[in-house]
Amino acid sequence: EGRQHSYCCCRCCCCCCCCCCFLLLLLLLLLLLLLLFHSYSQIGTLIEVTNVQFMKDGNILIDCLGKRRFQVLEEMWADGYNTARVRWITDEATPLQDKADLQEIHDETFAHAQKFFRSSVFEQIRLRIGNLPAPSMLYEYSENGPGWLWFCVSVLPLSPQFRLNQLSCTSVRQRLLWLRDWFVMNDNPFSILAIASFLQHSYTSP
Repeated sequence: EGRQHSYCCCRCCCCCCCCCCFLLLLLLLLLLLLLLFHSYSQIGTLIEVTNVQFMKDGNILIDCLGKRRFQVLEEMWADGYNTARVRWITDEATPLQDKADLQEIHDETFAHAQKFFRSSVFEQIRLRIGNLPAPSMLYEYSENGPGWLWFCVSVLPLSPQFRLNQLSCTSVRQRLLWLRDWFVMNDNPFSILAIASFLQHSYTSP
């Protein structure tokens, strides 16, 4: 009887150990999933809703204007909503001795953008998205840099990572260089036609 009792105790201990190992693995898996998949992006934009249109098919068309960029420092949950503690992202000041070089990069990049959007294949698309905003002197720009750059970032078929890099970057010079390189890489009839076709579908589909 003693041996049978010891055997039962050992079997119970083994079962408990297996359960503990399973729970530990499950917790580790959940932790890994939380680390891999955030509930939302860690970089974002404070927006102002400028217009709301209720369409006949039930869809709602919302026009928004980006105001400020931010980085999430701490994710929180309050009253059923995602909330966060954030810090504002602003561009670094450009030293006086570098402003002439920055203006040159700006003018070159804007020339690429102007040439791109002036292409005849974008004629119908411009009716939907509007024209490329006009530039102004860099000294007049806000803490977020030139507005026409953000117009390009919002309407062009750029990768999500490209957009995140633009939003998180605090160097207007670097953002201009990234966009200039993109225009140079796609400065051929085949790319322009493919991009125009993509935008045509994106902005005309219901």
